[in-house]
Amino acid sequence: MIDDFAILKDFSNQRSPKGDNIVFTLHYRLTFTLLIICTVFISLYMHLHPDTIRCIHSHLHDRDEFMIDPAFINNYCWMEGIFTVTTCPRPGSNAHPFVSQSFEGDPKFYHTIYQWIPMILFLHAVSFYMPHYLWRCMEDGHLAMLVGGLRGNLFGVDKETIAKSKTRLVNYLSRNLGFYGSYFASYCFCESLNLIGILGQIFIANRVYRFNDFGVALLQYMSKPSTNVTDTHNKNITRLYQLGSTQLVYNDTKTSWYCYEDINPIEQYFPTVTKCGFRKYGPGGNLETVDSLCILGVNLISQVLFAVLWFWFVFVAAVTCLALLYRFLTIVSPTVRCALLRSRHAITEDEELYGSFYKKSLGDWYILYQLSKNLSSSVRKDVLHDLAIQLQERKNS
Repeated sequence: MIDDFAILKDFSNQRSPKGDNIVFTLHYRLTFTLLIICTVFISLYMHLHPDTIRCIHSHLHDRDEFMIDPAFINNYCWMEGIFTVTTCPRPGSNAHPFVSQSFEGDPKFYHTIYQWIPMILFLHAVSFYMPHYLWRCMEDGHLAMLVGGLRGNLFGVDKETIAKSKTRLVNYLSRNLGFYGSYFASYCFCESLNLIGILGQIFIANRVYRFNDFGVALLQYMSKPSTNVTDTHNKNITRLYQLGSTQLVYNDTKTSWYCYEDINPIEQYFPTVTKCGFRKYGPGGNLETVDSLCILGVNLISQVLFAVLWFWFVFVAAVTCLALLYRFLTIVSPTVRCALLRSRHAITEDEELYGSFYKKSLGDWYILYQLSKNLSSSVRKDVLHDLAIQLQERKNS
């Protein structure tokens, strides 16, 4: 009866045979598509938005002969990089988070990732797709060749044609079982590449633009509760952690206070308001520093984008680890392997025939399990039952 209901699924199951698992789909389809969409969106924004960066400076209203072209400053700051001041100012002494008066020797953090965001996202997307592409090259359509016309809805198909296809498949498997060790090893290698790829991306991204540091800091920030602290004048203060800025409440009056330890990591790693320094010679030949305040609109998108991507990457990495744990169990336990075949109603309950599959190699089990997932529900049990009989007859002869 279960098989009768399973037939209904075949009406929507006419796609080509699938020789991998849901983790591959999570990598090369969902994550790859998400990153490509983000790449296109960011690229279009940076190309079409007229004010990707806009800077103002103290020489903007000088006499014509000393005035610096605003477009020049915008282009200079975009190419050379902007910075924020990482010192912790006193309350009320800074205009914006990490934007305050800086002196020689003050610690600064330079931000240049915004120039390369589309390229970074594209490289992430390619990295997620590569294990699947490599497996497709190694597999080379072998599963599709085996399944042939026995996949999906077989209503209306000539019974003689189905019988010939089943006989062809059973005869092929009975001759070639025992030679699928390298097939399974290749799959396990590509499956391992999924985990290596996601962990490698997180590690490299952290070295390049502190991706993991940003995600960990954001998670810690969001998990902080409201706490009571005491200032230098022994006044009770309530510190409220929000997705915007940290606020201190003095006698029921909210005063914004931006500090390196307490500021939202979104503003720390992807600031929308920054500083830029341009050095030039003045009319007297003296070296002058033009201090500019810059608005970086693209970081407003980057704040949300990379926050979502960090949580998504952690989720994908966790699922991939669980998938490899599952693969380890299938490798070490023949009982688990046969239980998986039985779970798909693919093998007979006859214990004598059941033993024909119990002692099969890992490669043989894997190809049989993939067939059980891709063959039509109306024929897969017959194929494996006939195969078990042939194997038993060969063993007894």
